[in-house]
Amino acid sequence: AITSAVNKSMKDDAKLKAGQIEVQTREGVVFLLGVVDTEEARREAGRVAWRTADVNGVVNDLTVGERTVGSWTDDVLISSQVKSKLIANSEIKAGDIDVSSSQAVVTLIGRVSSATIKSDAERTARGTHGVKDVNNELTVGPMKP
Repeated sequence: AITSAVNKSMKDDAKLKAGQIEVQTREGVVFLLGVVDTEEARREAGRVAWRTADVNGVVNDLTVGERTVGSWTDDVLISSQVKSKLIANSEIKAGDIDVSSSQAVVTLIGRVSSATIKSDAERTARGTHGVKDVNNELTVGPMKP
């Protein structure tokens, strides 16, 4: 529900091109991913997310720059490769980890059972061809009901 509310607010905001921004929500924390045209758009997206009801936090991983079809295709491929590697690792519950990539920077979002699994997931992402950096937003601890 939070993701839908944030997406609607961004669509209604004349300062933003909502199609440039991917919104994910985990446990009341909103994650903003993608590429926007200006620093002002990046800040405005963060403000819109914070104004949304029931938001406990905002992680603004938006980058400023241009997004080409080639870079979008590369990001889809990188995300798929990282997710495949996570699935192949029997120690990691890959279903608990959302993977996205923007301009070859991978973001890992979710909850894992240990710090070891968190670092293994990051190491896996960093070891994937084409990855420039990793934002490891994984939380360690039991799944919340």
